[in-house]
Amino acid sequence: MRRSYVVTSILIGIIIILARTGGAAENEHTDPIDKFQAECEKKDPSTGGQDACIEQAEKMWDKELNKDYAKLMEALQPKERELLKKSQLLWIKQRDSERELIEGIFSHVRGTMYAPWKAYDSMALVRDRVLQLRRYLPEEILDQQSDQQ
Repeated sequence: MRRSYVVTSILIGIIIILARTGGAAENEHTDPIDKFQAECEKKDPSTGGQDACIEQAEKMWDKELNKDYAKLMEALQPKERELLKKSQLLWIKQRDSERELIEGIFSHVRGTMYAPWKAYDSMALVRDRVLQLRRYLPEEILDQQSDQQ
């Protein structure tokens, strides 16, 4: 039983590392925040360093979330604005619930390697929402955003 837990933990770790690096391929489509996080973690690959980088990246994603939400609200018709507002409020509840789950799960595991995983899972909730909202933005707004980066 204990051996299967260890093997499962190792496999999960490998999967998370591969998911985080995206196969280690960086290209021109990589978001500047992802680039920042990768460079930051290269500078300080310690557990504490990774945590700090992920926390900074999450703050950056949160700022992007607020900007993109506001841009999308401006671009939508009144009916769709109400739908977006409703969706965003539900997403916030889901995000908070998911963070509670992440906290609960990681409170039972031992080892410093889990701290960055916990931080990453929390950050990924916000990152994923930003990328989702960006898919809804009209092309001309996305083009302006790309020019500014």
